[in-house]
Amino acid sequence: MAETWANIEDDPDRFLRLLRFKQNRFSPAKVAYARGRAYSILGFLNVGTVFMRRASELDPQQPYYKMALMTLLNRQEWSDELDTELKGILAGSTTDPDLLVVAATLSFTRAVKASADVARAYLGEMRQKLQRIFDQNPLETLNPSTAFMGLHTLGSIQDKLKRPAAAQELYRQALRINPQDQAVRVSLALSLLQSNETEAFQLFSQVASEGTPFEIAYLFAAKYAGEQGLFADAAVMAEKALTITKNTTVRAYAYEFLAISEAEVNGSTDKAREYFSEALRLAPDNANIQNNYNLFQAEAGWTEAQPAREEKFTQKHPSGRWLLSDASLVEAWRLGAQINEDGIGRSLSEESKKLNIATTESLTRQSKFDHAA
Repeated sequence: MAETWANIEDDPDRFLRLLRFKQNRFSPAKVAYARGRAYSILGFLNVGTVFMRRASELDPQQPYYKMALMTLLNRQEWSDELDTELKGILAGSTTDPDLLVVAATLSFTRAVKASADVARAYLGEMRQKLQRIFDQNPLETLNPSTAFMGLHTLGSIQDKLKRPAAAQELYRQALRINPQDQAVRVSLALSLLQSNETEAFQLFSQVASEGTPFEIAYLFAAKYAGEQGLFADAAVMAEKALTITKNTTVRAYAYEFLAISEAEVNGSTDKAREYFSEALRLAPDNANIQNNYNLFQAEAGWTEAQPAREEKFTQKHPSGRWLLSDASLVEAWRLGAQINEDGIGRSLSEESKKLNIATTESLTRQSKFDHAA
């Protein structure tokens, strides 16, 4: 039994078959949890949820059961039941840091979708609860996955509450636990844009060079490469962004960077014009793209120069030709892809896998699956 439990991810069917014959050796709650996990791995999330809910009801003092249930509810977007579970945990008397961090992280992803006033009040409450966990539990005493998830979530909350310095320190603490995590590095880079643009661009470029699901990294890597005069590299980064996103605003900026790179390398070509036209088709009201297209057409002699439309934080590209705006790019990304929520969601998915491993190890010891014949 121990071997099949340890390898449940690879062969959940075999585990279920064995459990059918040996279930009397274990408590009903552990059997329900094990069945829930196996069915979830097989893709039957609704069946897995039934068993996880049963495990939580049979042994309400076991935090791992509740964590597994909430994770499954979140994956299926069962909002009402998940909200009830989250409110019960956060308003209750539990002091288990693993359970509290998972609940706070899931609550964060939901709070940011509320109205601004409601979100701010709720985020302030989440900040206090998470900070209390770290005040009462030194980092070295926490499960590393719990500490990492909590720091990332708390950093994202601080960012949402307009406390970038506090957010950046929390992101850096999280990266000391897991230096390679892309979601946290992207969150840190965005937070740094107004205070340390060089480090922000370096982080974006590192993440982009590794390959990433975060298209914003490719966009800023393209912008950074272009500012260094590396237009071929900028074009590669923009093309990579186009391969992974359907977001129209992100695609518009990628086409703009392709147009600028083409114009810098080959002059006023039809291809550059096509790129600009596609960017404007996707974002017809974008002042930054329209300004650059006007400059491009005037330089090519296709039209008279038009006065630049004013836009906050617009600045000249080092070549002196193009108008660029970090502010509009970040805002477009935040509105379109919601970086903090998206990053937390990806991080939660990865960290919940690690917590599942920790859960497995703990339950293996507690249920003596490893000693069963």
